Amino acid sequence: MKFFSNNTLGEGTVSFASNPAEKIQENTQETTLILYPPAALTEENFEQIIAKKTLENMSDEQFQKIFGQSKEGIDDVTQIVPVALGNASFIKYANKSLDNTMQEIINFALDGKKEISYGLLFQICDFSASEQQYIALNKTAEQIQEALPEFMELRFSNLPYLTQVIGFIDHADKIHKGRERGTIGLPMMEAQELYQEAQTYENILKPEQLAKMYYLQSEVFRKSNIMPNSYGEGPACESELQCLLKALVNSNDLKIVTCCHDRLKSQAKNVNSSVFKSNANNLIAAYKRVLAKTKAPDELYRANKKLASLYWDKTEPKQLSKNLDAKDRANLRWSAYYLKQAYENAQKNNCISTLNDMLKIYTMLNNQQMIFNIKKERLNYLPTQDKINASIDLATEMPDKFSSKEIEEIWGSLKKAKISDESKYILGQKYVESLPRLTKDKEYIHRVEQELQQNSTNALFVLKRKKRSR
Repeated sequence: MKFFSNNTLGEGTVSFASNPAEKIQENTQETTLILYPPAALTEENFEQIIAKKTLENMSDEQFQKIFGQSKEGIDDVTQIVPVALGNASFIKYANKSLDNTMQEIINFALDGKKEISYGLLFQICDFSASEQQYIALNKTAEQIQEALPEFMELRFSNLPYLTQVIGFIDHADKIHKGRERGTIGLPMMEAQELYQEAQTYENILKPEQLAKMYYLQSEVFRKSNIMPNSYGEGPACESELQCLLKALVNSNDLKIVTCCHDRLKSQAKNVNSSVFKSNANNLIAAYKRVLAKTKAPDELYRANKKLASLYWDKTEPKQLSKNLDAKDRANLRWSAYYLKQAYENAQKNNCISTLNDMLKIYTMLNNQQMIFNIKKERLNYLPTQDKINASIDLATEMPDKFSSKEIEEIWGSLKKAKISDESKYILGQKYVESLPRLTKDKEYIHRVEQELQQNSTNALFVLKRKKRSR
């Protein structure tokens, strides 16, 4: 992104002025333009700049709402800056607009888009045309980009918050460069220095921004910790774990929380084996923040599944006996609860696996009604032949939960099913052999047996072999 062109001086010559009292000198032969370096803004200057830019960007509707008149009749909004600065509603609106811009600047920096961050900040600098010419003098576009942060720092030298933001843009850029250095990041000593520097910017970042900064920093440590020519990754160093935990407790972003979850869980087989278990509640709290933030079905599904797995892990199911204590039962019920929420937001191809996870929990809890409900719900996602087969199995397993009408519907579905005659015959035999457990209606049983016998001639087992070319 080019903030401004360095080809704006025309045919005149340029000289530097150290004394602001110097004036432009003219004669009939040539014009000498005297340029001054950008001046530092006072708080009052900055307020006027923000007021002017806010007025310029306000919609007419918002302008009328605050000032009670149309913006269209005003040729130069600069004229009403003094009035605007005395209007409490405008001040509130301008402060919110400024804050939104600053958050965009920080977010673009965290996304590795340094030039966009500087581009937005450049607009706030409000350099005059001559100041821009001073900055651009005898520089290529690339050299302007490199020099601009220094002039921005000069511009905001009386405004500590803004100088901190400039420093943060550079800091975020260093983190991204550290992450991108091949198979390893920065040397460990440089990574530690970057981590110490990161802590100086905590006061200007919102929780989700802190989370992203520290997660990015954790990746720098992760790469720095890889031994050359080694197979696989070693355990996370202490600094990486600190970054992961800082990211985790501040985040409501599913990607960051999931990455922290996976990395912490991967420590189970090394010296940091306790770190995952000891932070289970931090992970649960993080996923709950994700749920409070998002409305996207896919994110709701994945966050609920992760929550369910965390409560499942709390029960240590491999060590459980049938005698579950109250704490175990509560954790299992919470796991099932979040699986239900996941199921409500699941894509079709994830429904059976989610139901199977629920089934495993309710089997441990010996909740027969929920076991039946889940198995019956699962039928909806099976192919026709498998659905009929599973329906017979479920009816045989829990006949008291099927009405006579539902038993008969299984036979009706089988007769209408678009499957091979042989498959129908096999399922028909299974159904008939199961009927004594399903119904006491001997007349119905006899009728079904006759129908099966009549149709059996269409299901003769014929051995066939496809011809194979030699």
